[in-house]
Amino acid sequence: MASCRDMDHGVSTFLTDYGIDAVTLARGVEERGFGSLFLTEHTHIPVSRESPWPGGAELPRQYSHTFDPYVALGAMAAVTERITLGTGVSLVNQHHPINLAKEVASVDRLANGRFELGVGVGWNVEEMANHGVDPKRRNAAMLERIEACKAIWTQDEAEYHGEFVDFDPIWSWPKPVRVPPILVGGGGPTVLDRVVSHGDGWIPLRIRLSELDAFAERVAELQRKAADAGRGHLPVTIFGAVPKPDALSAYADAGVDRVLFALTDTDVQSRLGEVKATTTTALRAAEADAGASVVTRAVVREFDTKADKAGQLAAESDAAAHDAVVELEQAGDSAKAAAEADPGIGADAREAVLAAHLAICILKTEV
Repeated sequence: MASCRDMDHGVSTFLTDYGIDAVTLARGVEERGFGSLFLTEHTHIPVSRESPWPGGAELPRQYSHTFDPYVALGAMAAVTERITLGTGVSLVNQHHPINLAKEVASVDRLANGRFELGVGVGWNVEEMANHGVDPKRRNAAMLERIEACKAIWTQDEAEYHGEFVDFDPIWSWPKPVRVPPILVGGGGPTVLDRVVSHGDGWIPLRIRLSELDAFAERVAELQRKAADAGRGHLPVTIFGAVPKPDALSAYADAGVDRVLFALTDTDVQSRLGEVKATTTTALRAAEADAGASVVTRAVVREFDTKADKAGQLAAESDAAAHDAVVELEQAGDSAKAAAEADPGIGADAREAVLAAHLAICILKTEV
């Protein structure tokens, strides 16, 4: 069985005007050892709300409060050195390709080649219409924009003549440090063809655990199509991954290369309740594992106790919540170190402890 630790663990979020700021988030993600940080995009949300939200009945507030991802990623690039920065996903049809090429190249230069462009067509028909996009031709329009951007990035005097994009030779600098990898979003029946023809990877959204068998078959199909087209391995990134041991192992077994854990704007007390559930699972797994050492069990038990205490303190004040989360993160670091150093602990118990540690690391980036 593949290990979930073989995958890159990253973070994705709707960066909003009422949530954590870009610089603090980027520094927190890098300091806590994550490999990547991806931002979503919506230029606006039409008030009519005619298009149903695929995620449920009521559209969350965050959709209409997002920062421009390229502006925010430029700020993030300036305060980080290691993590990959990207869009998950950028609605490229809502940008003129000459402007988009300039924005992407600028961010990539600021990030010294650490930028990846996740692209998609979106689901909100009214939002598309306000940008003059025909929803029936959205995929074709997106592919032309990708081609036009690549021309601008790689040619001194780029030109493009298509159905949706048309311009004579232009000068446009800066060029990116490298041609940014294009991660194609979507899960429809023809998405794999677009990944192979125009992308450098696939970034599907929130694969349910019940769908993993079928998803693994699609990943295998993607790699077969890539090989048939004379291309190498095309990496797969899951946006909105489930941060649980069984899920992460299943993603790895399915051929996933990177998982992005979603940061939400849920209040800290609710999030601590979610963390507490993971620490309790880790404690039960450690205590049921005959090979786990006495020290490991004691350290994990302390981690679970701190999680319970943190939930109680979070109800008192924001300052108390912050201090409790800092203390809980320290306990999580100790539990992770103990589990990784314990030669007798089983894989299931170790992964449960690591998942609990991951949960508090994700929360700590927001507090």
